[in-house]
Amino acid sequence: MRSFTTRNAAVTFASMASLALAACSDTTAPTRSLTPTSLALGDFIPNPSQVVIGGTPAGSFTTYSANESLRDTPSEFWDNLSSDDTPRGSLPNPHTTATVHCNIGFFASGADLSACNFKIPGSANAGSAYSQYWQDTGTGENDASAFSFNGAYKYNVALKASFRGGNSEVGYFYVSASNARTYVPVAAWSDAVIDGADAIQISLPAGTQRWGFYLSQPKISETPTCRDATTVCSDQDANQHFALFNSGNNYIVGVEDANLHPLWPASEPGNTNGVGNNEDSDYNDYIFTVIPQTVIETPPPSTTWCSPGFWKNNGRDLWSAHWNEPYLATLGALGIPGFPAPLSKKAPAGDPTLLTVIDNPNTYGGPATNSVSDYLSNLAFGTPIGKGVESCPSPSNIKPF
Repeated sequence: MRSFTTRNAAVTFASMASLALAACSDTTAPTRSLTPTSLALGDFIPNPSQVVIGGTPAGSFTTYSANESLRDTPSEFWDNLSSDDTPRGSLPNPHTTATVHCNIGFFASGADLSACNFKIPGSANAGSAYSQYWQDTGTGENDASAFSFNGAYKYNVALKASFRGGNSEVGYFYVSASNARTYVPVAAWSDAVIDGADAIQISLPAGTQRWGFYLSQPKISETPTCRDATTVCSDQDANQHFALFNSGNNYIVGVEDANLHPLWPASEPGNTNGVGNNEDSDYNDYIFTVIPQTVIETPPPSTTWCSPGFWKNNGRDLWSAHWNEPYLATLGALGIPGFPAPLSKKAPAGDPTLLTVIDNPNTYGGPATNSVSDYLSNLAFGTPIGKGVESCPSPSNIKPF
């Protein structure tokens, strides 16, 4: 078994070789048929089944229609009249003249909410539609499903828009492998302007199970809550203050900062104007975008290696671009300790080409021909120097390089 250098040195060598190839090639140059393992082969963006963690009962994404039908019709739990609708008419029916509707469903569907009342400076529209929302197996006021996000991934999270008259403490929590909960307030989310500070990346400690949003507001008096009597979390199975929507692998979360009492319908005795607490149950007080980041999975390094005999005979034409490279100068310039192997004492003076070494093993020595094979196998397959195991593909499966 040959061992000339460490894996780290070999990776450096592969990178240098790739740069050298790029410098002398053009768009018509041949490419390798086997992708070097120094590249990330398993990249993916986590999908909803991998990202979203439901509560009890389990949730699911479903289509919706934002039309202010109120939660007790039955309909979507967030689809209520908004006190931010504009223009506002006079009592007892202030919403009849409204032309801009402002609950989270209208935002998610891509409507222009720029004219909504109580807009925090810096607020922006969704920009595109989010076609589904997260519900459980109930209907109407009972379909406010708990949710959190898988803690194994990284997320870009930003406050996109906000329509509110006051501030709350807003942040995220995460749950460790031992089920301990940690609450992280984000000061920028609680101030009175939306700017660059409102965009963060959430990357959690190894072993974290999941994370979600929380809001703490002294006026909240309902139960249950999570951290304390005035704090609510997105993974609650009751009194849900968070509405989740998605478009493919992208999400928005709308937050309601007012009491839900819990989830009073319009028909509740004591409500006024036929809307009652539904009027301030629009889930648009804070609106976040959540974007899972691409997961880069780097596979183990290749061990594919072709012998000097292969490169001399069946694979000869595959590496013709390198035939005339000088052995000592080319391989020695890579700076890998112990590489390349010295030439045989029988070798004539001078620096032979790679092809000359491969063609004359009795003159230049077997170790030198192995060094040429290490170099060529690295270029062809990304195999680290000295780590190859003879397992050569058919020449027809290797494109010239």
